[in-house]
Amino acid sequence: KTSELVGASVSLRTLAHGVRGMVSVVDDCTLMVKDFVYDGTAPDAHWYIAKDRDSFKTGTEIGEPLVKGREFTGEVVTIKLPEGKMIDDYAVDGKFALSVWCVQFSANFGDASFTAPSGDCEEGFGATGTL
Repeated sequence: KTSELVGASVSLRTLAHGVRGMVSVVDDCTLMVKDFVYDGTAPDAHWYIAKDRDSFKTGTEIGEPLVKGREFTGEVVTIKLPEGKMIDDYAVDGKFALSVWCVQFSANFGDASFTAPSGDCEEGFGATGTL
């Protein structure tokens, strides 16, 4: 099965620590962040996935932690979902959000919201107000 979200790309919304980049759904199990920028100074930053940007506190950590002291300056980061999980396992009504999330302070440093195409020719594909 291939999710309708495969191929979608959305810019990370910058909220703190200089977080930015372009997030793409590569396949059912992989996200890729191109031109990823992050200052690396947060004590406990991780990639979190949730049904929407209001749900990161109850979201799921995915990929490798963003280790304190590791700065990113326009790099490509590949984020694999946990074994046996697919993007549609996290999406609700064809939508999900990704965040650079600080667990220690429950803080969102930057996020991207994805929406599956509706089939309406006039509606855009990918973002919900994040560009």
